[in-house]
Amino acid sequence: MILLMLILRNALRYVLSFALVFAVWHNRFLTVELEPEYTAYKDYTIMRNVLGSRGVPWKHSDSVTLVLHSTLEYVGRYLELQISSWRAPISLAVFVRTPEELKKALDYFKLKELPRELLKVVIFYKASTLIEPLSEIPIYPINVARNIARREIETQLFLSGDIENILCCDYNRRIKPLANRLLIQERRKTVLVHRRFEERANLSFPESKSKLRELYKTEDVVPFHKHFYEIAHRIPGLEEWMEMSEENVIFVFEEMNYTNAEWEPQFVAANDVSFHDERFPYRARSNTHLGALMCRQNYTFSVVTDLFSVHSGIKRTSTNVEIATVKKSKKEGYTRFVKKFRKELDRRFPTTKHTCPRFKA
Repeated sequence: MILLMLILRNALRYVLSFALVFAVWHNRFLTVELEPEYTAYKDYTIMRNVLGSRGVPWKHSDSVTLVLHSTLEYVGRYLELQISSWRAPISLAVFVRTPEELKKALDYFKLKELPRELLKVVIFYKASTLIEPLSEIPIYPINVARNIARREIETQLFLSGDIENILCCDYNRRIKPLANRLLIQERRKTVLVHRRFEERANLSFPESKSKLRELYKTEDVVPFHKHFYEIAHRIPGLEEWMEMSEENVIFVFEEMNYTNAEWEPQFVAANDVSFHDERFPYRARSNTHLGALMCRQNYTFSVVTDLFSVHSGIKRTSTNVEIATVKKSKKEGYTRFVKKFRKELDRRFPTTKHTCPRFKA
């Protein structure tokens, strides 16, 4: 009996030791909270590890990381909704403008109960704006934010999204098999595009495609920016896509070339896709240019079945802030930069000059 107990004890010790080594080696089962660290990036100071841990849980090693960016105001409105909807790794970059905003942001993430094992948060700011009073509200550095958040991801797949656009229907779990097969195993030069919608304010989020279909028929849901800038988000085949019965398995509805110079797709991609060009300012082709660049790199765009995102509220006009931002961007030489960007594309990718649409300012 004593001998048996010794054997069992040694066996248990061996199993536990192996599990510990395996966990540390793969950095999956055990998550370790990290101390905040500061790094300099261009004109910005980045505070890393505001929230998060080293490594993602093992079950999410093949997941898609949702890459988000925001100011603190939008974090308070949408972050918890994103967490409950996504249920997979999220990397968030938060931009603050003043010492007061920085303190509020740090207090928020210190006091709020948020899932550290799935959520990584960095805060960044221009050091000069924390020392000197702001003479005017700076243009939101949208592509700096996107890239900072993306550099924090620990998976091979990502989706660069907007914090106010909520993704439906257990998106990550359902798209993982297709994304890993096409983008990782087969290394296809494509990305997986979902359709985007807006819904009338104060409606509950459509949790399924069948519910989306009901709201679409009553026009409580419309394609994203239908009444504001439809051409930038129009994807062919909507009626056919909408009428297809919803399946648990996601597949490619249609593989498309990039033929619309104003199209702004959102997609799941492998992490070797180009980063956003940080020279593009907020509200001035800051996302559209990436599709144009990828076209020149011979990427295709594969629209998937059943999955979608929804924005609460139907946009019809620009806000005063948006109008002022566009005017400021043009005043600071945006038109000249677009000409430079076109020349760069032609120099780097001469073979696709006539197969992709000309980039628009």
